Amino acid sequence: MVVDDQDGTILSHRVLVEGPALALVERIAVDASGRVAVVTVARAQGPNVLVLSVEEPPAFEPVGLTLDGEPNSLAAAGKIALVGSRTGSIAAIDLESRGLVARIDARSAMDPPGRRPEGFAFLDDGALALVSFQKDDARGRSRGNRVALFRLPELELVADLHLPRSMPEHHHPSDMREQGPGPEVIVPSGRSGAIAITCDLYGAVAIVDRAAIEAGRADGIVLLSAAVDEAYGSAFPDRVCRVERGDRELLVVFNAGAPGGGTIVEPASKRVVARFAAPHGLDTPTSFRGGSRVIAASPGKLKVRGASEIEKIGVPRPELAILGLDDPAAPTLELVATPGDCWAIAPGDADAERFVVVFHGTGGDRRISVYDLEERRFVAERAASGAVERIAHRTGSTDR
Repeated sequence: MVVDDQDGTILSHRVLVEGPALALVERIAVDASGRVAVVTVARAQGPNVLVLSVEEPPAFEPVGLTLDGEPNSLAAAGKIALVGSRTGSIAAIDLESRGLVARIDARSAMDPPGRRPEGFAFLDDGALALVSFQKDDARGRSRGNRVALFRLPELELVADLHLPRSMPEHHHPSDMREQGPGPEVIVPSGRSGAIAITCDLYGAVAIVDRAAIEAGRADGIVLLSAAVDEAYGSAFPDRVCRVERGDRELLVVFNAGAPGGGTIVEPASKRVVARFAAPHGLDTPTSFRGGSRVIAASPGKLKVRGASEIEKIGVPRPELAILGLDDPAAPTLELVATPGDCWAIAPGDADAERFVVVFHGTGGDRRISVYDLEERRFVAERAASGAVERIAHRTGSTDR
């Protein structure tokens, strides 16, 4: 899809690849060049990872790869993509050769055995990767609540940090999988040695020094509540965006817990700069206008503590969330009504300065609109080519 960066007109929106497997797309990521995409398919058997050319015309035919188990996590950096499965396997894919270069099973490669990988983050220009393992196995056969460091592309285990299970009052009494902080999203600092990790069950963001992770030591971890009222255990933070404002590096964190809300975290100082009210379930935000605006869709994910497990539902809302960060200590949130339920967004221009591509609608009635940040109105709309389910753009990838 291409948008005119002068007036927001949708210049093209065409099908590049199609086939039965793509009806089951779970996640998608685009490499830094914007020419290669990796797609995971929601099935355990047969090819469940596709490497696609997104150039016109395509530079190569789609390549199907088979990962052990159904894929559940995906990230790409440089020429490497990492895919994790629900059974605990991790695969490294070379995006130039379009082949598997390494594969491990966390259940046998880690001690104690690791459960399924949840989130990926890259260090040192893709030479290393951090992987979060969120939950324990219900029968105690494998352990989560840890973050591991792997050398790439060979997936050599370098370090294994078990996060402290320091708040047992927030563990689920009936779900043995939920017996720790629940690390999920990892965001390394681009300026300091600080690494931020969202802790789902504790409703917090952990700030860990890289040196501690490399040594596998849990000392020095700072746990910051992500809730507006500063309580722990209720926020369920799981959507994060890194922004730079002047000489400061900040994280915008949105919550999926019923109270909603968000926080502005400064990793270098290991503190919360601001807390603000927001609807629950805003999507992974995207930085616009040099970080002065952070924008998110409203898929409306909601996490609650049910009697037997953490329950998750999603009810999209017809609104676009625009967070103003002119003063990070006093952020402003504007909710813009969208033509339909807004479930994803992407920049419409290369510098993410003016146009926001908005994906909205449900079922077979999926549409695409373009919002102009300067004129503060929608300037284009058209029907989507099919029932669009996942999106990715050159600077990022979708999660859920």
